Amino acid sequence: MPCSQELWRNGVRLVEAELNEVQEAKKEPVDKGWYSYFLWVNWLVTYATLRQDSIQMLIASVAYALITFYVACRSKSLQFCLKMLPGVLLSMFLALKGFELIGGAAFGIALIAALYSNRKRFKMYGKYKSFMAFYGALVLMWIGFVGIPFIALMLGNLGQNVTYTTPRWVDITWSILTCLALWWLFHREQTNGRRFWETMRILYLFPIVFAILLIDWATLIPIKFISGKSALGDDEHDYFAWES
Repeated sequence: MPCSQELWRNGVRLVEAELNEVQEAKKEPVDKGWYSYFLWVNWLVTYATLRQDSIQMLIASVAYALITFYVACRSKSLQFCLKMLPGVLLSMFLALKGFELIGGAAFGIALIAALYSNRKRFKMYGKYKSFMAFYGALVLMWIGFVGIPFIALMLGNLGQNVTYTTPRWVDITWSILTCLALWWLFHREQTNGRRFWETMRILYLFPIVFAILLIDWATLIPIKFISGKSALGDDEHDYFAWES
């Protein structure tokens, strides 16, 4: 009897292990509806923009603005930005006052202070490589499609008053590649089990927090609602993560 019970237990463990392996390998997507809806909205807004129909663009812009506001509130990214606002305003106010006294050097000092104050918090970006790849791709596309042609036009027409307008094919290519990059990011995060609201929180906060960390040197000041610990948590705290 003891031998048969032991065999039974071993068999149950093997079955459970196989089921766990299957579930882990399967990686069922989460929040299929929300991911799909947002992608469709993004495609429709892009299509309306490319059509260059003023009525369609107005309707699409208003709808997209309302959806973006709702998602920003639901993902708690808007609340996070509002929590950072006092420190940012104080940093900018003091930097402007410093500019009146010592000129442009005040902004240099403020930048150095912000980099020193938030140096450990920049490391958090390394945890989200897919988002870094997404925004990196957007920057490269902007440099390739807008930055380089604009600089080339300016250099070729020195001393002349010229206006740069992106060609139609550039607008279409840019829009399609941006939508495909967003689809890739969503697909990756969804299959890895990240919920839609957390993905959108990271997507919205990624560039905003980076800019804030570059200017908010007031995180050095140990005052509630201003200090880095109060606004962002400890140095190792993941401020991008979902807050329940």
